[in-house]
Amino acid sequence: MQSTMIAISLMRNEISNTANVIQHLVYCLKINFSHACVVIAARARCILFKISSPLAFQT
Repeated sequence: MQSTMIAISLMRNEISNTANVIQHLVYCLKINFSHACVVIAARARCILFKISSPLAFQT
């Protein structure tokens, strides 16, 4: 009976650790995706500004 309780406790700890790892990975992916979106948007603004700047000075 004692060994069964120990085995169950170890399994619960392993499941908890796995869940924590998965939560951390999901958090990192969300942060990286958000950062990528910001970088892409900034680059797009830069490109659009370079394209539209000469047009603004034409008469």
